[in-house]
Parts: sequence; C-alpha cells; structure tokens
Amino acid sequence: MILAARNYQTIVTEDADLAASTNAFVSHFVALHSNGYEQSFRDYVEGYGVRFDELTTANSDTAFRRAREVSRNAMIGLYKHYGIESRRLSVQFQSSADKANEALAYLDMDLGIARAGVVMDHDRRTLAYLFERGVQDQRRHVLCTWDKLHLLVAAREADAYWEALNPAALSDLLDMVAPGHCSDGLTSMMAAAHWISEESREAGAQVWDALARYHSGDLHDADLLREAKAFKADYVVRMNRDTTYEDITRSWADWQRRLSSES
Repeated sequence: MILAARNYQTIVTEDADLAASTNAFVSHFVALHSNGYEQSFRDYVEGYGVRFDELTTANSDTAFRRAREVSRNAMIGLYKHYGIESRRLSVQFQSSADKANEALAYLDMDLGIARAGVVMDHDRRTLAYLFERGVQDQRRHVLCTWDKLHLLVAAREADAYWEALNPAALSDLLDMVAPGHCSDGLTSMMAAAHWISEESREAGAQVWDALARYHSGDLHDADLLREAKAFKADYVVRMNRDTTYEDITRSWADWQRRLSSES
C-alpha cells in the first residue's frame, strides 16, 4: 500500500493496463475505476483507515516502518469488523519451504513468472504454509486470489491439498452450497473479461510498474507523463516473456536521450 500511494499516485488513472499491475492495491483500484468506481485514489487508500499523506512521505527507513505498522494495524481492524481473522503464517518443517521453492523455481524457469523482493517472500511463505497444512490438517483449504501464480501452482502440484479460486469462482461455490440456493447467474461469467484481457494487459502493466519503481513517484510533469505513455505504447509490441525491469528502464533511458537530442 505504501508503494502504491508513493509511486503510482500520478499514473494510477492513466491506463487500464494497470489492472494487471503486480501491486495488488493498484490493480484493485484500477479494476474498480474501470467499472465505474468514482472515488479518487486518495479516497480509496484512506478507505483502509490510513492517512494518504503519511504513506506518500514515508521516505526514510524509520518512516517507512512506522507507516507499514500503521497500515497493517488499520487493515487488521478493518478485517475484524467484517469477521475476517488475520494471522501470521508459520511453517515448522523445511520440507514445506523446499516444496514452495521448487514450485516457484518451475514458474520462473519454465513459464517466465518471476518476482522480486518482499512479494516473492510472501508467495514462498504462503505456499509453504499451504503445503504443510495439507499434510497436517484433516480439512481442505481454499486460497482466494486473482494471482495467476497461485492458481497455476494449485493446478500443477500433486501435493497441493488446497483449492485456489478467484473471488468470482469462490462466490459461485458459496452460492451453490448455500441453503435454499437460487441464483440468477454465475458471478464467474461476469469475470470472463478479466481473464480474456489479462494477457494483453500484463505487458503494459509491466512497463508501468517498472517506470513507477524507476521514478519513485516523480512522474508528475505532464511532458514526462506524455513521454511515458508514448514509450509504453511503443515498447509493449517488442516485449517478450523474458523482459526484465533492467531491460525496460534501459530502453526508457535511451528513449529519453533520443528525445532530448531531437529537441
């Protein structure tokens, strides 16, 4: 959330491709915005119970940690209000962590799904927890996510004793098993467009994610933002699944130098 507020505030409404952003808050807001959500990004963030300005000014390590703790506590309080329990995922056995690492390594090498830093750590911890619970528990767990990575792991791994469902599919499942079931239609049909358009959006979102990280929220200038849009439109047609953050930012720097020499 802190990075969403700090790095994306000036670009979050510029391109619907950001619905495929690797930042979950940006992705969620853009998806809502594309479907008629009228609140500003500031209002969306503050709806979680945090002050937007505290997140955007969290530049030092101390301020970042303080903002992260404030955000975490605010969201836990919000979850409790809706009866959702938040708890840390603990893993006891190294074998569970090894299985999680193997699953992520396969997705990285064979499918080109690679992530860096804290996001990968969260994915690894979540998978290790689910692998372990599948062995220890007498019940089957459900992971609700739009994240394609987790949907692929659950479908591929023989030891995945859990179900991974997107929110629309989970809504359908709960609807069908509810007493007195009567439905006018399945929610997942409404979500079909999300999956159909996802592949084409991912490339554009990868470019925007790289530029947001590269400029750390400094894409305020109208001319710079216009150049970024033109660069994104040009670059996505030349991308492939092996394109990295370094590839994008190197090309962006070359693009800016070329524009500067022409002016």
